[in-house]
Amino acid sequence: MAAGSPRILVVDDEPGIVESLCEALKRTGYQVQTAFNGQQALDAVEQACPDLIVMDVMMPGMDGLQALEILRGKAATRNTPIILLTALGTDMDIIAGVRAGATMYLTKPVENSRIVSLISAILGGRQALGCESAEDLRSAASKR
Repeated sequence: MAAGSPRILVVDDEPGIVESLCEALKRTGYQVQTAFNGQQALDAVEQACPDLIVMDVMMPGMDGLQALEILRGKAATRNTPIILLTALGTDMDIIAGVRAGATMYLTKPVENSRIVSLISAILGGRQALGCESAEDLRSAASKR
């Protein structure tokens, strides 16, 4: 795996989900970090800021929405793409996730291949347009 390959942080309290998604991401060439709750995610981001985060909502301790709001409040992660991957799928859940700052909201179960494809599209779109942040990407898209 190349040192310059994108770094993805996978955050979920279900070890099986973390393991299978990490395996799929590594096969695609991504560097992968893991965390099992919101606080561990914040700690991992402090050590090495990822290029994208995939995070569950329902986790023990600090949940994904709380972590998302904190991440959006920090300059280093304000524009980092964050995909919420959760079993919560009501309209109110989705609205809460988007309002908290989620780039994308996916309800479980989701095939790993779909998640990997979406990650590639998000990161590839930013790179193709020369965008450093999600805000740059939105700005570039609105000019098209």
